[in-house]
Amino acid sequence: MTAAQGQGDTGRIGPAVNVRAGVRTPDINAELRSYSWPESCEIVASRSTPAINLALDGPPPSTKLAYRQSHGWGRYARMGSLLFIPPDEQIQVLSPQGEQLSLQCEINASKWRELSDLPAGKLDRRQLDATLNVRDGFIVEGMARLAGEVACPGFGSIILIESLGISMLGQLVRYLRRSGEAPAASHGITPAQLRRIDEFIEESAGILISVASLARICGLSRSHFMRMFKLTTGKTVYGYVKEHQIARAKSLLMSTSHPLKVIAHQLGFSGPTSFSLAFRNATGETPTAYREAHGVYGEPGITHAPGH
Repeated sequence: MTAAQGQGDTGRIGPAVNVRAGVRTPDINAELRSYSWPESCEIVASRSTPAINLALDGPPPSTKLAYRQSHGWGRYARMGSLLFIPPDEQIQVLSPQGEQLSLQCEINASKWRELSDLPAGKLDRRQLDATLNVRDGFIVEGMARLAGEVACPGFGSIILIESLGISMLGQLVRYLRRSGEAPAASHGITPAQLRRIDEFIEESAGILISVASLARICGLSRSHFMRMFKLTTGKTVYGYVKEHQIARAKSLLMSTSHPLKVIAHQLGFSGPTSFSLAFRNATGETPTAYREAHGVYGEPGITHAPGH
C-alpha cells in the first residue's frame, strides 16, 4: 500500500493518492486508487504512458478537463466516469474538494503505439474530446472485472489482467477511430449535444428524465430528437438512459456497502424489488450476485506483482 501527494506545474497541490491494491503484468499496470482533494485545485499534467481510468464511485461533481491546443487550452468538459489519458498530451484538471475511488489501468507505451497505429501519430481534436468521457460498454465492463481481479487476485490473475487490458485497448482504438470521423452534415445528434445529454443524465441521478427535457437541451422538437437520437446512437432514448442508470448501479454496487434500498432510491427506483428486477433484466444477474463477484468496497490487500 502506498500513498503520494500530487502536484501540477501550476504550483497548486493536487490530491493525496493512496494505492490500495495493484497488479502488474508485462503490458498493464492496474491499480485501485483512492484520491482525496482537501480543497479545490487546478493541475496541469502530462503522461509518457497512456492510462484508462474508471471512477468506481462516479467522478467528483463539477470536475472539468481540457487539453492544450495550438491556440491555448481547448474547451473545458465535465469528466465522465470512464476517462482515457493519452500520452504526451498536456491536460488541465479543475477539481473541487472531494474523494474518489478509481481503477487506473496504465498501458505499456510501445503496446499503445503498436495497436493504435494513428495516421498522424496523435489524436485529433474530436478524438481528444472523446477521451474525457468514454462511452463504451465493453470497456466499462472490462474495467469493472479488472477492478475485482485487482482487489482479490486469484489463480491466473496475471494472464487474465493482461488479456483484459489488451482487449480493452483494442476496443478503445476502435472507439477513438469512430470518434474521429466527422458526422454527416445535418444528420444526427452532434458530439457536443451528446456530451450535454450525458452530463444532464449524470446530474439528474434519481430524477425521472423525460424525452422532452433532453430534446430541449439539443434545441429540437421531441419527435425530431427521437429520430435523430436513434440515427446517431442506434438506441432509443429510453434504452440509453437505462444504460446510464445500470452503469451507475454497477459503480455503487462495486464501490460502496450501501443497502439495495438506498441504491434503489439514489437511482430513482420505487424500491429494491423494482431495482433488482431492472438490474437482472439488464445484466442477467441480481445486484447481490454482481456485488459479490465485483465488489471492491473496503480495504483491499497489499500490492501484488508477478511472482508474488
